[in-house]
Amino acid sequence: MRYIKKIENLKTGSSLGNFLLFARFDKESNLEGLWYSLDNKFYCGRWAIEFYINGEKLKPVETIFEPLSQTTRYFGNLGNFLIVKKAFLPYVRIEHFETKKDKLRKFFYVIEIVNNEDVNLNVLINHKIIIPAVDSPLFTKQPPVEEKKKRYRIIRRNGKSFEVEPLDLSGEKRVLISEIDFCDAKTNDKEIETCQKVEIGPMEKVEILLLYSIGSEWLDKNIGDLYDEIFKLSNDELNKLLDTSYVFTPNSIINSGFQWAKVNMGRVEHLYKSGFAFTNDPPQDIVVMRDLAWFILGSDYVTPQFSHKMVEFALKYGIHKNGKVVEYVHANEVDPSPYDYNLNINDDTPLLIWALYHHSMLCNLNELRENYDKIKNIAEYILSQLKDGLVFSNANGLGVYGITGWRNIIENYNLSGYVTEINSECIYALSLVAKIAHYLCNKQDSSRYRYYVQSLRKNFYEKLISELTSLPVLNIDANGVKHHDITGDLVFPLIFALGHSSNEFEEFFSEDFDLKLKYKISRRLIQPDIWTKYGARTVSKLEKSYDPEFGFQLMGGIWPNLTAWIGFGVREFFPEKVGEALINIYSPIGSENPSCYQNLVPGQFPERFHGENGISLGMTLSPWMPPTYIWLVIEGLWGFSFDFEEIKIKPSLPSEWNWLGLKNLPYRGSQINAFMLDKKLYIAGVEIEKVKFDGEVIEIRKIISGDAETDGDGRIFCLPFIDNTGKRFIFVGSDIGFDGKVKVGDKNFDVKLNPGEAKIIEMK
Repeated sequence: MRYIKKIENLKTGSSLGNFLLFARFDKESNLEGLWYSLDNKFYCGRWAIEFYINGEKLKPVETIFEPLSQTTRYFGNLGNFLIVKKAFLPYVRIEHFETKKDKLRKFFYVIEIVNNEDVNLNVLINHKIIIPAVDSPLFTKQPPVEEKKKRYRIIRRNGKSFEVEPLDLSGEKRVLISEIDFCDAKTNDKEIETCQKVEIGPMEKVEILLLYSIGSEWLDKNIGDLYDEIFKLSNDELNKLLDTSYVFTPNSIINSGFQWAKVNMGRVEHLYKSGFAFTNDPPQDIVVMRDLAWFILGSDYVTPQFSHKMVEFALKYGIHKNGKVVEYVHANEVDPSPYDYNLNINDDTPLLIWALYHHSMLCNLNELRENYDKIKNIAEYILSQLKDGLVFSNANGLGVYGITGWRNIIENYNLSGYVTEINSECIYALSLVAKIAHYLCNKQDSSRYRYYVQSLRKNFYEKLISELTSLPVLNIDANGVKHHDITGDLVFPLIFALGHSSNEFEEFFSEDFDLKLKYKISRRLIQPDIWTKYGARTVSKLEKSYDPEFGFQLMGGIWPNLTAWIGFGVREFFPEKVGEALINIYSPIGSENPSCYQNLVPGQFPERFHGENGISLGMTLSPWMPPTYIWLVIEGLWGFSFDFEEIKIKPSLPSEWNWLGLKNLPYRGSQINAFMLDKKLYIAGVEIEKVKFDGEVIEIRKIISGDAETDGDGRIFCLPFIDNTGKRFIFVGSDIGFDGKVKVGDKNFDVKLNPGEAKIIEMK
């Protein structure tokens, strides 16, 4: 997994991260800030490295983007030398965090110099390191003022190392160590300027390691050995992450996006003083509950143990005593205080119920019993906010103080009263609580919540359907005025109030009426005034209020998460839109010229775009979009839906597709392996009686000890399996085509697949 881009086609660099660190880079792989999660402080503001030969400064040629590193290359005019500058940040999964956490506090630069001449090559390496945080024009998020004012005691310990300590003693010490001597060092209370001189013989190669370590410990081992150990560990851990819930489709864009989404998730999963969580605007310690809930929907499939830690965090710090879910907390407070913008109701409240339900369905049903009192408390709070049969928001401010819903950062804007988004989400949340109560044999609660779901849905139809558009209104404000705006928010009744297309809550829905309304909404959301090649606009281009740039692009700009929601919401009638959404979301990310989209980084999901020209205007790494992409692939494209005793699979595929592959999807302590081919589902890891699929279901057993080895041109998905007669087969599929050999155990096969082709081969 890598992208190689010419420097002139880049504006900025990547963001790397692990549970403790978050680092940002410019397009030349110079550090633009190193942040530490446990104290929410910056430990390095900027580290620029330049190279000179014979007094001439070298110009970088290309930059390579990989999951754990960013590398910039410098070439000689005639290939007479190569210089590589690689920034690397370690990674471990949460399963090994406690035993490996000290290794996560390290940041490495690896400099490789290759001399292809038959004479000596003299290279000067200049380092300018600014310790306090600095503003960066490359990113929307800037450091706090107090972090930029800090000063340090910088001590040169010997020719190869420096020690840095804050003068105010806040934060930990840090050490800078190199394998070779620094020379001509100049330091003050915030900077280190130094250089290294390297002479390389003819046809020789030299590698130089530099380590920037958080903590006061003095390393007693060779940093080369340390790097080798950490690099191998990190790659092993990354491969395990990538192998979890491995989905493969006939489309290479979706396949790349799915794997890079996992990488992006690993970069923003952090440990704070109060627990494991993630922030909606890294680097910082603010944890927003709506974003945490959406994150869980994806991380349940990739990092379920991290999901569990976030559930614990939310249950401990994210709920008021009265049951209202908070808007956000500061995770590095010892006992985080709740922040709500004075809202009486928000989308965080029903969304957290969905996240808790979702996590329990996939991981451990016992958690529903353990957490039922808290879930019920949230449900009761929702009911306490009913007014005339619907959930009512009394927010009378502007911006975050006056918007109830996901588009809450539009300046000078109010969206309150009877809001369709909130009522849709609350209907869904209460229906989930009714199901949970029924599962726990609490008939009284189950009947109570069923009653309110039916009442809310009745009032939804009677009061929140526009007589002008025949679609749900945006809201009825506090003065009783209906707002008939056509916006992307129409997706929320599709996802929530009207039920999923799998009909998992069929007892609440009147099929004929619901289908007609769902079709109207679905058809409206895919019209070109909303649905574009870049993704879905937040507000229809035909609305008077439409502005492709205003309000953080929330009044007509494009937000990829909305594109994903709409792709999911319309899939019952327009199944091809799921794949189209996935392609539209990820296509710019793999562009040959990312600078055309402005601050776009290869392999990273951006936050938001201009509504007309598709220019990226937000965060270079949206922390919530990667798990949303995972969710859309598994629950939209594959169509998985998990209930107490059932697994429903209802794929939404383009008409030209006839297969999908899946390996190692975590499910209640087991793993699901499956593939679909020609409307037949082959599945292992779950009782066949639990599976509901519109077509033939064939139970298989994965050959655990014989995963396939491949050697050839192209790319291939392989799943060896045994059928119910004991015969051995292998399913193979390719997105870009494959021509080569596949080995399973001691058997070799010649396999040739055209792009998008799949087949089953018997292993005789």
